[in-house]
Amino acid sequence: MPIEQQSRYLNKYVEVEWVDIVSTAGWEKSEDTKMPIFLSYGYVINYDDEELRIATTKDEEGEWYGFTIMPVGVIKKISPLIKEGPEDYYPSNWTNSAPITT
Repeated sequence: MPIEQQSRYLNKYVEVEWVDIVSTAGWEKSEDTKMPIFLSYGYVINYDDEELRIATTKDEEGEWYGFTIMPVGVIKKISPLIKEGPEDYYPSNWTNSAPITT
């Protein structure tokens, strides 16, 4: 995918549909096995010709944590779920000082 298309996903919250490897060591027939498809969710922090890197947590200093890193060859589809990244929802000086109410 061209770099300009990859960059449109940066800092976006996405759903990634991807296919995983399956290996058997038993007596399964070929037609009874299939590669599983999974969905992962996170903010895109890197997407290049080799990998897609999403993260689930960002601290108050802007550092990302909770990574899922996958080779681009396993990705079937990327769907943005919201248009903005988390920085568009909270000001840079935001702290969780408000009381929690239920």
